Amino acid sequence: MKIKVEKITKPKKGNGLWIKESGSDVWFFLPEGQTVIQGKEYQVDVELRRTRENRKYYLVKKIEEVIQAEQKAEEKQNTGQKKKITLKQALGELEKVEKAINKTIIGREEMVRLALITAVSGGNMLMVGGTGIGKTMTAELVASAFSDRVLYNQLNHYKELTNIIGNIDLKKFRETGEVEYRTDRFLNADFHIYDEFFHSKGKLRGALNDYILRRTLTIDDRGVLKGETRAIFLTSNRLEDLQDPKVQAEGGLAIADRIHIVLQVPDPDETVLEKLLTGGGTKEYSFRQPLSSIEVLEKIRQEAEKIPTPKWLVKKIAEFDAALKLKLPEEYRISPRKYITLVEMMKVSAVMDGRNAITLEDARRILPNAVFTLDQDIRKELNDLLKVSTEPIVQFIQKAQKEKDPQKIAQLMVENLGDGANLKDIKQLLNGDGIEALYIRESLPDVEKLIDKIQKKVESITPEDIEKMVEQQVKEIEEDVLNKEIESGLKM
Repeated sequence: MKIKVEKITKPKKGNGLWIKESGSDVWFFLPEGQTVIQGKEYQVDVELRRTRENRKYYLVKKIEEVIQAEQKAEEKQNTGQKKKITLKQALGELEKVEKAINKTIIGREEMVRLALITAVSGGNMLMVGGTGIGKTMTAELVASAFSDRVLYNQLNHYKELTNIIGNIDLKKFRETGEVEYRTDRFLNADFHIYDEFFHSKGKLRGALNDYILRRTLTIDDRGVLKGETRAIFLTSNRLEDLQDPKVQAEGGLAIADRIHIVLQVPDPDETVLEKLLTGGGTKEYSFRQPLSSIEVLEKIRQEAEKIPTPKWLVKKIAEFDAALKLKLPEEYRISPRKYITLVEMMKVSAVMDGRNAITLEDARRILPNAVFTLDQDIRKELNDLLKVSTEPIVQFIQKAQKEKDPQKIAQLMVENLGDGANLKDIKQLLNGDGIEALYIRESLPDVEKLIDKIQKKVESITPEDIEKMVEQQVKEIEEDVLNKEIESGLKM
């Protein structure tokens, strides 16, 4: 039924709202967690109830603004008529969203990029850091940029799962397939945001663990509800809470394998503070309406699925995993199931950067941030493992193929490969079976054709031209060193 809200009052005891329908004496009770605006029209599902004084009222089980309900019905009707979005359009939309968020949150570009990768791949991300540095704001902006179905909960305010999802009548659900409004909202939200996750009660945290991993809600040993949540963002002031024996006993460690990205958010540096204090950024926690759509995320995810998992990456993950076993306790290590998701995230990272293959850049962005520790020394050691000697060759070819000026291509060769390097040597490297050759071939599937094209572009460059470029590069390095020495002397 449809109702237009004429009056809103709070009950004398308890939570929720009483709302009066316009043009009648009928009252509706809205449970906690739902809000309405006076004068607006809503589509509601209700159940007739009576007060102790035998006065009739309606309990609102589900409510939705009429405009939104009509829009969704129209979208459902026109699903088959919608024009499919192209990858170019999807990447353009994503870039627009990323720029909008980076204008809002100053100096958090890498955190925003990782949050977007999480949203595309359908993973889980934990952001750890002090109060007021942009953790929750990033999660809310990313989620609200793509959907208006976002569930936010500050978990230290709740004791049990029923405080969030309400009570579920399992018998009624089996007979009709219906659940109450709060349960439906929980299951159908595109994004969940859990603030202060480790400050929540162990019983609640344990109940959420399965949902975070499998997107299923276990009601009892006989009933399981499937959720549609795409990505989950968690925040905490201190990852050290995991060291608390009480938290561990309540299943806190079980979350380690369920979180794909663990990012320590540093306090803002001097440059960021200056921008913030001089008017940079905004106080808006979320976009008032989505800037894009879930279809954009899905298109990029589908494109990422087409990228094969390279053999060099399998070898590197084996090295990474062996080092991890030496550095961390068993409960914090990465499981095969988690590695599968991490590789999917690397593929998404590659597509977002405009590539059709995973490179070391993607591996370094994801793998060290997947380790459930904030020990920066351990993370640096693990990051140092993610190197291959032929990486500069791949970087050179990626840049050179886009460049038209032969002089600039030659300059790129000197900068990336050093004096004396030539394209014939690169071709010879392709014939090996080691990780160095694999890295070139698998990072650049058409590498031989690319090298031939680059060769044609630089045929007019003479050895004398190369020599002049090397001299110029040496001169620039010497000037840079001198300037740093002068700057250092002035500071003293």
